Amino acid sequence: MADLSTTVRPDVEADGVVVRSKGRFNRQTAHQVSASRTEALGAAAVRAGQQRVELHVRRNEAAPTLARAAVGAACDRWCLEDLRTSAQLIVSELVTNAVRHAVGDIDVEAVLRGDFLHLRVHDGSPEPPVPVRSDASIMRDSGRGLPIVAKYSSAWGFIVNQSQSGKVVWATLRACPRDT
Repeated sequence: MADLSTTVRPDVEADGVVVRSKGRFNRQTAHQVSASRTEALGAAAVRAGQQRVELHVRRNEAAPTLARAAVGAACDRWCLEDLRTSAQLIVSELVTNAVRHAVGDIDVEAVLRGDFLHLRVHDGSPEPPVPVRSDASIMRDSGRGLPIVAKYSSAWGFIVNQSQSGKVVWATLRACPRDT
């Protein structure tokens, strides 16, 4: 069973450089994330104000269910009841695409930063997601996921990693209404 608890990835100051630790901190793998100490400390302050949930799942038919549960629990914990259904729907569609079209395990992230909830799904395929044309048959049993993601998010997209060994498909939802 997947661990649905919040994973805290603290900022660590090592040798005057603020780094992000992934799992356990390893001084040999620390890298500079900003051009100057001032920028690094500013970035650390922003990250300190964000909340994050991470989930690692195997690529199988249970993965979308586990992702929905993790994102739903995060929305409840962060008092985002208004976004819960949309966020769960979006992450379910993104993880389902990763199960159907990618290889390897899947990493899911939900990050609340400022006025936005960021959802990210990391998979092992460099192939870009391809939305089905809007004039495609409604009788199809697949291909409606990305239009759903587009409809319920403020923005979405993808980034292929530099090694071409995978990608991140992301969606952003506005957590707070705009001041008008």
